Amino acid sequence: MKSLLAAHGFAIANMSYRITADNLFEYRMVMRTLDPNNASRLAEVLRLHPSVREFRISPTGDTQR
Repeated sequence: MKSLLAAHGFAIANMSYRITADNLFEYRMVMRTLDPNNASRLAEVLRLHPSVREFRISPTGDTQR
């Protein structure tokens, strides 16, 4: 996960994970990027990735450049 995010211009501020009742990994994290377009590029990669069941990217926090 860390290398996938780094390859798309994100740094992880904090990350946690758990194993769900369905025996799946669920990651939660705060990510940072300098380019707001990176979010849509990452979403497309995650959408097409065969091992990703669902994901959510929610912009939040500081929007200063």
